[in-house]
Amino acid sequence: KRMSSHYQHLFEECIRGKKGVQKEKCLQMIQGGTLNENGINYFNITFMIKWFDIISDNYYLRSINDQNIYKKPFGMEGKGNEYLKMALDNLHNFDWVMVLHAGQADEEIINTDLITRQGLGLKQKFGHSRKQKGISKNIRLDAKDVEKLKEVNKYDEVIWQEAKRLNALDVYSLKKLTQNGLDPFRGKQDISSGVESKCCGRICT
Repeated sequence: KRMSSHYQHLFEECIRGKKGVQKEKCLQMIQGGTLNENGINYFNITFMIKWFDIISDNYYLRSINDQNIYKKPFGMEGKGNEYLKMALDNLHNFDWVMVLHAGQADEEIINTDLITRQGLGLKQKFGHSRKQKGISKNIRLDAKDVEKLKEVNKYDEVIWQEAKRLNALDVYSLKKLTQNGLDPFRGKQDISSGVESKCCGRICT
């Protein structure tokens, strides 16, 4: 879903307002170079990998590491396992892990909002997914290309599973703090009375 969403967004950004030669360049993203606006279209995976290699090749791994690794060529120079270990080490140092993806279930939305409010102390909510819109919603990945991308992005799958595990632990701890901790902002009252207080987002104990 992430890959398809990224590709759809790229296509929308490319073709919006484009005409003539510029529009023809955008259509190279589509198999056959033409767009059937009333039917299903498929991405030209060879073109997408060539021109959007960073997005197509373990984007999570790249993003969680430094700029040097982020910019590595397609294939990670054969050092994927090494970079995966570094990415997981970095992930384990995050204060909170939120899980966001298209088609998110109600429970996951509630859990994300819990981290936003109680973990980060923010009142506003984050968007949960990039909604498909316009003509890109009729463009998808061919089944054989999906399998190819799954194999390429095997390191991202490991990161995704670990992120979900950490998210579950974060949500569990915040729910327990909400149930058993003192009232939000109680720490300010304790501090004024000279009692040391420890806070976790908006939960003070």
